[in-house]
Parts: sequence; C-alpha cells; structure tokens
Amino acid sequence: MTFVLSLIYFTHRSRTKKLLAPLAGELTDPQHSWLGVANGSWRGHAVRMTTGRSGKSGPDYVVVDISASMPSRLTVWTRTWFPNIRLFVPPPVEVPNFPDHIIRGENAEFTHRLFDELGPLIQSTITRRDDLLEITPNRVRVRRTIESALGDTNDGAREAWNLATRIVEYVG
Repeated sequence: MTFVLSLIYFTHRSRTKKLLAPLAGELTDPQHSWLGVANGSWRGHAVRMTTGRSGKSGPDYVVVDISASMPSRLTVWTRTWFPNIRLFVPPPVEVPNFPDHIIRGENAEFTHRLFDELGPLIQSTITRRDDLLEITPNRVRVRRTIESALGDTNDGAREAWNLATRIVEYVG
C-alpha cells in the first residue's frame, strides 16, 4: 500500500513539475508544495498554479489563480449540448460575436469592455467543456484542460497563464 501511494505521489509530482516548470520562470520566488501546487508572486500579486485530472481517465487540467483586485464578478465557460448548470454565478450578459460561450457577469459594461479588448484571447483559451474563466472581486482564476501532461507540444498551461496575466494587466 505504501509503495502504491508513493508511486502515485511521485508520478503526480513529476507531471506537475513538467507542466509548471516553464511558467515558474515568470514567478518571483516560486515554491512547489508536496501535492504539486506552485506558489509564488508575479508583479506583487500572489499566484497559485495547480494541476489535476478530471476523474479516473478524464483529461488533465491546469488552474492559474492570481490574487488581484477586480471590479466585479464574471464567469465564462463553453456552451455544450448538455445543460451545464452552475450555482452561485452572476446573471447572464449578452455579448455579441461570442455565441459559443456562456457569459455571466455582474457589471455588463465591464464585461463588454473586457471582451472588446481580450475577446479573441478568451475565445481561444476557453474552448473545451471543462475550461473556465472566473473573476471575483479578489482573484482571477483560469482553468484550462490540456491534452496530455507528458506531451511536448502542450501549451495549455501557457494559455491559462497568458489569459490570467492579461486580465490582471488590463484591469491594472
């Protein structure tokens, strides 16, 4: 039993380090915890990057969480054929030219300005069923599904990082 748990731990840790190593150069004083979470700071904001897997054989994902002051709440995810019901999200906001995404926000003006400026980046990053952009008054969180943690062509972690940092820079 101990051998199996050790094998799972070291496999998860090596997969996490492989995914987050390219992004660790962006952080000031990066630290890896024992469960594969990278903590650090970026331009004075606390950053937490996590990896995981959706279920037993589900896809891998990366979560980039940046603590920063935001003007309002916003949630964006991809529209699917199956109703994706989420609790405790803001009211819907209609944004033209984005019919494939469900956009819910408290401040429609902020949402429209954000999509005018960063819409193509959001649209290219939030593409799969499990992808999520969530903005709350004290953080920006981007969850991005990735193809394989062992592949060399994986850019999912970089895409999540780029979207989160661009939003923080935009709000400034």
